[in-house]
Amino acid sequence: MTSRANDSAAEAKAKALASSWAAFTSSSTWVEVEGCTFVNGYERFLAENRADAAWIDRVADAFERAGGDGSLLNTAIDRVNDDELVRDLSRVLDGGAGPAEIAAIWPDLGLTREDATDIALLPTSVLRALGNLEGAPYWARSAANIEMLDRRIDSATKFLDDLGRPDRIYDAAARKDAEDLPALESIKAAMTNNDRKGKRSLISFSADHPPLAAVSIGDLDQASNVTWAVPGMGSSTGKMTDWSDAAQNVYDQQGRATVGRHDDGRAVVAWMGYKAPPKPPASGQVFGTAYAEDGGAKLAASIKGLDAVRQNDMPKVNVLAHSYGTTTASYALTAAGVHVDSFTAIASAGIPDRIHGARGLHADMVYAGQAQVVKPFIEHWSGDEWAAVGRDLSSEHTQDPTDPDFGATTFGADGAPGLKSVRDHAVHTWYGGGYLDRNTESLQNIGFATTDQPGRLIK
Repeated sequence: MTSRANDSAAEAKAKALASSWAAFTSSSTWVEVEGCTFVNGYERFLAENRADAAWIDRVADAFERAGGDGSLLNTAIDRVNDDELVRDLSRVLDGGAGPAEIAAIWPDLGLTREDATDIALLPTSVLRALGNLEGAPYWARSAANIEMLDRRIDSATKFLDDLGRPDRIYDAAARKDAEDLPALESIKAAMTNNDRKGKRSLISFSADHPPLAAVSIGDLDQASNVTWAVPGMGSSTGKMTDWSDAAQNVYDQQGRATVGRHDDGRAVVAWMGYKAPPKPPASGQVFGTAYAEDGGAKLAASIKGLDAVRQNDMPKVNVLAHSYGTTTASYALTAAGVHVDSFTAIASAGIPDRIHGARGLHADMVYAGQAQVVKPFIEHWSGDEWAAVGRDLSSEHTQDPTDPDFGATTFGADGAPGLKSVRDHAVHTWYGGGYLDRNTESLQNIGFATTDQPGRLIK
């Protein structure tokens, strides 16, 4: 407490110093402003002080866990030392090791889920690297990413609060965080499951502006069935809650589809891990493949990361993709070293022409669903008005996976007894007519497809 109080006093002096320096430089044209670093150096000094305060807190917590009897082994103190953790983690963060190597090294570090609190106190540079490290366990990545998310939200909030103050120290990173605040807050909201089943984890969180992210519903370190859910055009972390809600519907439907069957747990990943093309008419890039190729490489890396972490206990792995996400996922599923149990394409904007049908994808089973095609604008809310447009106006991804010649196992989306029809190209609509909305024929079939029950599909 004393350390933090002293830090607060020092921070107040830092602001006064910054204000005085700004006043001085504005009135003295001869001073070499760019050559002076003591203001930023003061901020780094304060950052080190905050790290020391965090270390003191951790040592105090260690004493409390030990019973508070006034004694603690040096080894126990070392275990909570921030520098010690950084040194241990440098073994996997440095050297360019691949996912399989990282997964092999990790057990030697002796870190368990109980260390998540300690991981959250690590320096920002370490957290950023760990949170996206393929091959590291997902519980550790989530601990790092949640802390990074909170730090960026705090940074953005502080920047906005300080706007207009003469003593404000300009911080380019904080400014970008402020610009990304809607996306950051949407990711934060997506981490709340609103009492629905499935614990959520933030398994990736990039430094991009806006950030890319992936929220797992269910435990990726233990699930026996894993589904990557890949979104289409116009998607971004600014609408992370929408995509995570759709993924939650898939998770819930899988539970209904497996009632009475042995279930060792499942996970559905709301994967917003690539930059999707904007919707026309803002851009016509959805008719090309540049975004899909880049996103496909990122998805392939994520799948390989799961393979590395779970290599001794491999789950069933599924990819579910919507619209342009099917184009993106197709590139991932033709990458070397990638193979999944199933690929389900809904409302496809087109499979790349260079892929020779379902047999050209690295998936044991390929499924495809499409609501009835209707005319854009004219027949709104009566079917899918955009999927066919994506295929027809492209010169690179024109294959319809529901075409019999493609070779996929198809399923219905236009309604069945007791089930609603899909009436929109979207996955999640306010009136419940999207591909992943509850009580639709589409969602029920997706539940069967992603739990290896093709015999129960409604055609």
